[in-house]
Amino acid sequence: MKILSEVCPSEVNIHIEICKSDSGVTGQKLRLAHYELGKIMGRQITQDFKQTNPAEFTTLCLMRSGLCFGLGIVDELDCTLLLLDEKNDTLWSSPDSIYFNKYIEYNLPYIKNKYVILVDAVLNTGQSLFSVLNKIEYFCTQAIISVNVVQEKMVKVLEGKNAYAIRTSRNQFVGSKTLYQKDGKGPDTGDRLFKMIIA
Repeated sequence: MKILSEVCPSEVNIHIEICKSDSGVTGQKLRLAHYELGKIMGRQITQDFKQTNPAEFTTLCLMRSGLCFGLGIVDELDCTLLLLDEKNDTLWSSPDSIYFNKYIEYNLPYIKNKYVILVDAVLNTGQSLFSVLNKIEYFCTQAIISVNVVQEKMVKVLEGKNAYAIRTSRNQFVGSKTLYQKDGKGPDTGDRLFKMIIA
């Protein structure tokens, strides 16, 4: 696993401070910071996969929080973008779900034999991301995990995988519509990005 705050701290630190859950930053400024971090991530992936043509990449963003970060990666690589809102589709959780089969069938030209970059803003337990990974890795040439923040406890789980994160965090809370962390709850990244926090 590659942690960019260790590899290129001067490039990422200014954006990290804006993105931290206790920064109080929401909306456009936060979206731009996620986007810029995505571009930095895209440059790192480009550097690590020098022999790979951008046309061989597909970026699959988990909605909503992975969108801005993923757009930065997509714009840096100039590759295909797929969006997936797996949390809001109850059929998605079944391995042989109709939704999943139709999603794969429809998007197979963009997944099969491609380097698929799975993007999310935060990796806490990995449940959502690994659910998607397990369902697509049969089809793609290689799956690459790319997140803005990964829980420290998940770093060992990701060792040996093609995984990238901007930074690690010890914070753990349930995402909710609050601006600050309190009583085991904290600001949901997607809500912060799209100004859906109730102050």
